[in-house]
Amino acid sequence: MVSLLRRTIRRAGNLLVGASAWGLPKDQMDLAGDRDIEWAWVAAKLPLRAGNVLDLGPATSSTPLMAAYNATSVIGFDLNPVEVPFAAPNLTYVRGDILNGQLPAGPFDTIINCSTTEHIGLSGRYGNREDPDGDLTAMRLLREKLARPDGRMLFTIPVGIDGVYRPYHRVYGSERLPRILSGYEVVEEAYYAKTDGVNVWRPVSRERALAVQGSDRFYALGLFVLQAVHG
Repeated sequence: MVSLLRRTIRRAGNLLVGASAWGLPKDQMDLAGDRDIEWAWVAAKLPLRAGNVLDLGPATSSTPLMAAYNATSVIGFDLNPVEVPFAAPNLTYVRGDILNGQLPAGPFDTIINCSTTEHIGLSGRYGNREDPDGDLTAMRLLREKLARPDGRMLFTIPVGIDGVYRPYHRVYGSERLPRILSGYEVVEEAYYAKTDGVNVWRPVSRERALAVQGSDRFYALGLFVLQAVHG
């Protein structure tokens, strides 16, 4: 009975998602498929020996499970309660607020930070409290938790022309992108965008990605492998 109810709710959710696009022009670009790009990046860049892993704000995504296959331990750290349809002996979920000093102790060999930082400090969504520089504070706190000398962060964020679209997200451009990456060495980076009226994600140059005009429902993607700069 419970299984049937879940399938019914899932079907209703899929219908609602589809209904949200009714009436939109066929050539109007949206964010559909953004998580596919980001989760594929995480899966591709996870170390074969991921060590102790922190996944920041995973919600119900499968990224903690991806990490668990090759990790010593994985902590999914989220602001809200998380219920997922999977488990692993080395995977645990911890509830807490990164801005309230509640990060797990660490250090961590790998940090997954997938489409989370852009929300930190923007009130009105996900239970966040208002802090205009909460995203910058979070990145500093995470840097302190990375193991030395070879800890890695797998980091994805919206990029484009700088903007804050409350309560949804920030978009990082020529002004705020260097600030959010401050204190880190960029080991690897890639950019994806939907351009030329085609609603398909394609790899683009950094310059082209940062020229995308974002909104509350559209932006380009920045994908990074980062290493902390200590001292």
